[in-house]
Amino acid sequence: MRLAVLANIPVITISYATGGLNGDLLQAYAVGALGITPAVLGLTYGLMLVSIPVQFGAVAIVERVGFRRTMVVGYSALLVLMVVLALVSRAPDPTGAFVVTVVLIEVVVSASWGLAWHPWMQQVVPRSERPRYLARAQSTAQGFNIAMLAAFAALAGATASVVEYQAFLGLLAVFVVLSICACRLLPEPVVSRRAEEIRPGVLTSVVAGYRRVWAGVESVRASVPMRRLLLVYVIDVLLATPLLTGYAVVVLGMPAALVAFSIGARSLSGVVLGPLWGRFLERHGVRRTVTLSLSAACVAKVLWLLLPADPGQGASTTTQVVFVVLTLVGAALGIGYGLSMQLLWYELAPVSDAVALFTLKDVLESGKAQLGTAVAGVLVSAAAAWTFSAGSVSVDAYKIAVLCGIPVAVVVIRIVSRIDVPGHSRT
Repeated sequence: MRLAVLANIPVITISYATGGLNGDLLQAYAVGALGITPAVLGLTYGLMLVSIPVQFGAVAIVERVGFRRTMVVGYSALLVLMVVLALVSRAPDPTGAFVVTVVLIEVVVSASWGLAWHPWMQQVVPRSERPRYLARAQSTAQGFNIAMLAAFAALAGATASVVEYQAFLGLLAVFVVLSICACRLLPEPVVSRRAEEIRPGVLTSVVAGYRRVWAGVESVRASVPMRRLLLVYVIDVLLATPLLTGYAVVVLGMPAALVAFSIGARSLSGVVLGPLWGRFLERHGVRRTVTLSLSAACVAKVLWLLLPADPGQGASTTTQVVFVVLTLVGAALGIGYGLSMQLLWYELAPVSDAVALFTLKDVLESGKAQLGTAVAGVLVSAAAAWTFSAGSVSVDAYKIAVLCGIPVAVVVIRIVSRIDVPGHSRT
């Protein structure tokens, strides 16, 4: 399990530094040091969607070549592309080189870690150790990311220069090499019982990949627990609070420094509370963990009504304290729920279709994040334009969406309570 945790350490930081869903550092470097316009940056993120058909087409290739080789080759290609990304400022066309390199990195990471990692760990990590592994892997990767970003912030200050970003990528490359070494030491299980049906050849394998994805969809339709889990995974997008930073500053009148502190503290809570939730999940099972986390989350969602909208004069001290507390409580409860859902995927996904099903999960996760952010942008704008207040209660479009998560939470608790996991009576 330690090797698995070590191999997974740099994955979040890779996302921050090279794009992905959390490419904050890459955006700061692109705009501040390379002079790339927001329009070009938006185009770059749009082109990253090409990784989705590549992921689907590569499913059968992973099943043929194996998990270890997929990860080693993918991360080795990532190292080469990180060198190219560090040197794009010297290219004749830095903007074009930046766009192509970042898109290729997204494709490589999606076609290696995005395809192989979780199906691999599903077979490598013993069932009894899965809750602790998932919690430890998440908290360790999050802690490493916080340490790396803190070191970069101390080095770079307000802006990210080319040299400072190169130093950051260089340090990150060391941990990618360590991840490759750890992957080489991890055992290689049988990828799929259907792998022997795949014939050599890139085009043939791509076609087979799409067939395997469809076979994964068919396996979901044939399994009642998987159907229920997929339903939960689709509707729980309403449990999240995307664009919280923008809402807090624009509508609630929170100081930007306080919001930044609460977001940083929220990330740190994942490092501290992840192992605790892992032990709770191991001892009490998925049902109790989901019930506890979502029930408490419903109470927290109601308390959001007590935060008044005051973008003009700024939030009072009491409001600021309540905001920070609700932010941290929401993050803490989200850790328990997220670990429970990840464990259910590990337990319920058939090994024979694991690569295809975890690929569908990864694509759904990306789509949920993008959809949630887009809808939240509209809600923040609507909340800034209209707010209803009655005494100490304040309602706006964003808070209404937050309250909509309460019936969704009730439905999720009900569905999870009906999911039977073989060999886990407490889950």
